[in-house]
Amino acid sequence: MGLHRHEAEDRRMIQRTRIRVFIPTLAACLLASPFLRGGEWKHVTSADGMPVGMVQFMRLLDGEVWMGTMDGLVRFAAGKESKVLAEATWDVLPAGAGRFWIGTAGGAWLLENGKLTQSLKGVSVGSLKRFGDQAIWAVAGKGDTTGLMEYRDGAWKEMPRFKGRTVTDLFPVRNGTVWVTLEADGIIAADPAKDPSQWAHHLKGVNVRSFCEDDQGRLWCGTWGKGVMVLEGEKWQPHLAKEKSAITTLVQDGQGHLWAATNANGLWQYDGTEWKQHLAEEGTINVLERAADGRICISSQFVPALRVWDGRAWVTLLNVPGCFRTVILGPDRKLWAGHTVTGLYIQP
Repeated sequence: MGLHRHEAEDRRMIQRTRIRVFIPTLAACLLASPFLRGGEWKHVTSADGMPVGMVQFMRLLDGEVWMGTMDGLVRFAAGKESKVLAEATWDVLPAGAGRFWIGTAGGAWLLENGKLTQSLKGVSVGSLKRFGDQAIWAVAGKGDTTGLMEYRDGAWKEMPRFKGRTVTDLFPVRNGTVWVTLEADGIIAADPAKDPSQWAHHLKGVNVRSFCEDDQGRLWCGTWGKGVMVLEGEKWQPHLAKEKSAITTLVQDGQGHLWAATNANGLWQYDGTEWKQHLAEEGTINVLERAADGRICISSQFVPALRVWDGRAWVTLLNVPGCFRTVILGPDRKLWAGHTVTGLYIQP
C-alpha cells in the first residue's frame, strides 16, 4: 500500500502479493458485443516513442488521459500524446484550473499552465489527496519509511500527528474525512473540522490493506489476517474472520454486493447475507475493479486476462500474458488497458 508499494512490487513482480490499481469507471458499453467478440487491440509500446512500459496508473481528467509509468508521465490530449516527466510516476491530482500535483520517485511536481516546478526533492511521493479546502496531502518518504506531508500556504510541512509513524495510504470519503492507514497499526480518521489531537485511531495493531465506502456510507476495511471489518455505529464488526490472507482490494458492485480480492485465495462476494468464494484455485487477484454499469472486472495471477463477471461466469475481454495494472474508458469511448510489462492496449 501507499507510496513504496509501487517500487517494491515492481522489484518483486513475479512474487508480488498485491497490486493496487487505480481504475476510473468504464462506460456501460464496456460489456457490449464489440468487447465480447474480441478483436485486435492497438498495442502501444516504448518503441512508439512514449514511456509507456510498466504502466502504474491512468486517469481521465477533463477529457484527457494521463498515464504514469516506471519511465515517466504521458498526457494524451486531442489525439496527441506528449511526455510530461521522465521519471517513475505514482499519482496525479488536479488542483484547480490548469494545475496538477504529480507524485514521482524523486519528489512532488506542480504543473501549472504548462510549467513544471519541483518540490519535496529527494523523496518518493505516492498517494496525493486533497485535505479540506486549503491543503494537499502526500504520502512521502525514503526506503521503507513513509510519512505524511501537507502543502499549505505555499510550503510542504510534515504532519506532526503522524510523526514517527509509517503511513501507507490515504482514502477520502464523502463527508470530507481522509482515512489514513498506518503500517500494521490500523487507520486514523483525519477530520478537517477537528483538531488533529481529536482524530480517532481505529483498529490499533491491525494490518489494514484496503478500504471502501459503500453506497450506504458504511466504511469497510480489508486486513491481513483478520478478514474484513465494517464500521457499524462506533464499533467495527468482523466478516470473513477465517480468511487469513491479505484482503488487497474492496469494491462494491452495482447490485450492492461487496467484493474482496485476496493475495492467495481468489476473491469473495458478499450479498449482504453471506460470503461466496470465487476462483480460489487462482490464488492472487491482481486487479479488482467496478465497471460503470456496476459489473466487476478482474485479472488474476494464474489467469492474467482481463475478465468481467456477467452474473454467471467470468468472461474474457482482453487476454495478454502478465499482469494488468489499470483500465479506463478514454475520451474516444475506447477501452484503454495498462499492463505492468508490455505497455498500453487500446480497444480497436
